[in-house]
Amino acid sequence: MKTFFRAKFALFPLAVFITLIAYVSPTIAITTGFAVALVVCAWRFYSGQIKNFEVAVLAVFTALASGVFLAPGLVGPVAIPLAFIGFTAYAVATVVRRQPWTSEFSRAAYPQAGDSPLFSRINMILSALWAVLFLLLALAHMLSAGLIVTYGIVVVGAFASIVGPRMLRTLWRQSG
Repeated sequence: MKTFFRAKFALFPLAVFITLIAYVSPTIAITTGFAVALVVCAWRFYSGQIKNFEVAVLAVFTALASGVFLAPGLVGPVAIPLAFIGFTAYAVATVVRRQPWTSEFSRAAYPQAGDSPLFSRINMILSALWAVLFLLLALAHMLSAGLIVTYGIVVVGAFASIVGPRMLRTLWRQSG
């Protein structure tokens, strides 16, 4: 559970951005999300605990901020889906490179398991799952599917991230 919340802290800039975009202009929401991502990265870098995913969040907000200043009419209306597409691309890239982004967070909770094949498999599955969930969130926002769908996707991801690893460990231990 602690691992799940560490990963969600990395998404804090996204939460700020999504909250603000409903009340202020996309430019202000994106700029604030970028500023929060920058503060999170600076603080985590200073504390020696920065994660690649936090850098990826900053990169997504850097791209959004650049885009909204260069083409506000194009980027502003689709800023939320673009953010999730950026997270999808990052998650897919980590799976393709066989360096799943979730393993950075999991390794902090399970340092002794970091090199095991089971640890790698579970994190590959979780990172791939989150790639799909980020893509579904992008689609949900593009299609204006509503809060129930959006929250449903997040709840499925949270449940899978918290319960899934334990279930997968048990399953693989019983079959091996």
